[in-house]
Amino acid sequence: MNQHKRDMERMLTGVCGVYFEHGVGVFVIFQEEKYIWKEYALGYCKHCGKWLGDEHHETIKIAGIFPLDAEGNVITRPECPAGMHETEVGEVWREDGRHFLKDGDRLSVYSKENPDKLLWSGVVKLDCAQFYHVNVDQELWAEWFREECPATLIPAEQPKART
Repeated sequence: MNQHKRDMERMLTGVCGVYFEHGVGVFVIFQEEKYIWKEYALGYCKHCGKWLGDEHHETIKIAGIFPLDAEGNVITRPECPAGMHETEVGEVWREDGRHFLKDGDRLSVYSKENPDKLLWSGVVKLDCAQFYHVNVDQELWAEWFREECPATLIPAEQPKART
């Protein structure tokens, strides 16, 4: 099979994104479209933040989801009257669709406003922090990932193990 045909079979469709893992760092990712759940009930009230699901988890008790101000302080909102809670609905990006970008991946980024407009296409080569591309303006690169621009990814081929 020729290389182009193999690449087309391996091409993934999705969006650029930023992934933060506490204590580890911030990473640029590609989120595969088929692993994005849209219109998903997020489990908390969109007005007051109260957790509406099971309050007990294996290791923590969930009280609610509360926004933070610029200094990181919790913004408190009054709780809704009984029976007036409304479940927040949004997207959930499943972990099995998350691809941490790595050198050698081939990425194409498209405009969020006009998905037919190609903004950049090339082979990924990240800086030592594993966030910025070494040959792309840092502001542009960060914007594409913060804005979750549509993208396609052909993951770098893994070297075959020796037998």
